[in-house]
Amino acid sequence: MSENHNESEADVVKDDLAEVQNLLAKHRLAEDVSRRQDSGRHDVIESLVSRQHIVELRHLFARLPTVTVALVLSALPEEDRLIAWKEIAEERIDSILELLSEEICEDLVGDGHHTSTKVMVNAFELHNGRLRQITVDRPVQLANIKPIWVDPLFNKFGEMKDKTLESKILALASRAGIEGSRIFEVDKS
Repeated sequence: MSENHNESEADVVKDDLAEVQNLLAKHRLAEDVSRRQDSGRHDVIESLVSRQHIVELRHLFARLPTVTVALVLSALPEEDRLIAWKEIAEERIDSILELLSEEICEDLVGDGHHTSTKVMVNAFELHNGRLRQITVDRPVQLANIKPIWVDPLFNKFGEMKDKTLESKILALASRAGIEGSRIFEVDKS
């Protein structure tokens, strides 16, 4: 019985993949026809048809289970995967990324097609003798900086609220020969 159940689940995923591929094919066809048209009226009609397929794709992904979406994305060619990825609801992105291979995640998130809170960090680098905060939301951005400290993005850095404590810390830093320092308060909630 469980073997038949697994086969039926596999068939459902295959059907969902076929439906996604069909919508993507229709979308590409509409875009292709739209590019070849000279008339403004045909252009508008084709654009609406193209958007219709994308909206249908978005609705399909919204009703599919997370695991199925991940399996479908994994099975698509890269170009189709990028189109499909843009139609996935923001709140589902992280849970889907957890199920995808590292290579596919890098293709989807690394090129900025969508950012993920799981790969966002604050990096701090020295710039003219001072710490400079840089938000990194794609892994490829890390290649362009020389951080001395990296912290998850959900930790918020801001000015100290307790100015008395800030003055004491700055005075201590000054006595230690550290001039021109800035003090950050971290909210880790």
